[in-house]
Amino acid sequence: MIAYIKGITQGYGDDSIVVDTLGMGYRVYTTKSTIAAARINTDILLYTFMKISDDQMVLYGFSNEPELEMFHLLIQAPGVGPKAALSLLDSSSPDRITNAILSGDISALTKAAGIGKKTAEMICVRLRDKLGGRNIYQTFNDTDQPAANKNDAVQALTALGYTKSEALKAVLQVALPDMETEEIIKKALKAAK
Repeated sequence: MIAYIKGITQGYGDDSIVVDTLGMGYRVYTTKSTIAAARINTDILLYTFMKISDDQMVLYGFSNEPELEMFHLLIQAPGVGPKAALSLLDSSSPDRITNAILSGDISALTKAAGIGKKTAEMICVRLRDKLGGRNIYQTFNDTDQPAANKNDAVQALTALGYTKSEALKAVLQVALPDMETEEIIKKALKAAK
């Protein structure tokens, strides 16, 4: 399999980028954000997944490894093919998709084009266990302000007897950029009732 492709961006469309590598042009299907960041005649590196079927070989590419890992995970859920997985990654970051799955937040998943309630429920049911080994307390990354306050609030709620998914869902519902941990906890306790 092809682990990554590195070359020059030769063109792009609504759903793919053409990458020239040593004189060969590879069409790589990708997310809208990756396409938007691509510039013609500039270097590009995409982490890839190749899907081989009876009648075709299709290459999917991602600007970073967490997106590729989430893509791999999503296509394991029944009813989620590569197109639906790309749609989910277009609508949200891998961290937010992880949070939605762990907390059972169906509405966050149905924001993606082509993902209905039934598919979102199936994603949560089938993939929650596969994500279960991750530390739910550290699901907020440094770019998601203030990550430490949200993580601390989730820990406090679980210490009070809420399940990890209940705590995470409540924190995601109430946390605002300028909130301190104590305020997040108070509002999350009201939301969780």
